Amino acid sequence: MATQVQSQLTVEEYLEQERQAEVRSEYLDGETFLMAEASVAHNQIVGNLLVALRDRFHSQGCGVWATDLRVRVEATGFHAYPDVVAICDEPRLVEDGHLDTLINPQLIFESLSPSTEG
Repeated sequence: MATQVQSQLTVEEYLEQERQAEVRSEYLDGETFLMAEASVAHNQIVGNLLVALRDRFHSQGCGVWATDLRVRVEATGFHAYPDVVAICDEPRLVEDGHLDTLINPQLIFESLSPSTEG
């Protein structure tokens, strides 16, 4: 389950902290949340999803990426590392000198379990 580790950070502070952190965290409304570790079953599900979606989306001119990509959801300001992301346009990244946060995903997939759902 995600655990709150620090509160009231600006987005800029979160990104600076995250780029140097040894463990990933997600960000929403000034708060960061440590990410739960994934199980073998979780990784198997995500791998199967990635392969299935890659084949389906590639024929439509879209790309599919896995977990190592940080995404910012424009509507909420949520920063996360979803399990799988699909992009049907040219990838757009936060232009802050690092270019490591995707801002235009078309679809975000997250495999939930009782330990990660929170």
